[in-house]
Amino acid sequence: MHYCEVMLKDVADSRRINTNIRDEEAKLGEEERPTLALSALILSSEFWPPLKEEKLELPPLVTQAMEAYTHRYEKLKAMRTLSWKPHLGSVTLDVELADRTLTDLSVSPVHAAIILHFQERSESHHASMS
Repeated sequence: MHYCEVMLKDVADSRRINTNIRDEEAKLGEEERPTLALSALILSSEFWPPLKEEKLELPPLVTQAMEAYTHRYEKLKAMRTLSWKPHLGSVTLDVELADRTLTDLSVSPVHAAIILHFQERSESHHASMS
């Protein structure tokens, strides 16, 4: 039963930490705020089942947001850091297509990385056409 209690505490603590980090980001100037809003589920590794390791190359925009989140977490929780599992979780995003916009689309991190790759490619293509 102890493991279950720690797992439930992790979920509650993660909500509180996410709120604290968002509050800190809200105090920053517009140019200092991360472009992406992240929420993390922070797990006590010894109380959860082992999680599969996979490599996932993230777009620079996501990597920067994760680094900013980690920095704020480390300020909040001295002597602790995060070990990200970027292939796990879900991503909520809006996708603008030529004829419509898909809002609050929930996808896996792998699919989000692919979508962001095409967005970056499209933006650089438009910039070179100007």
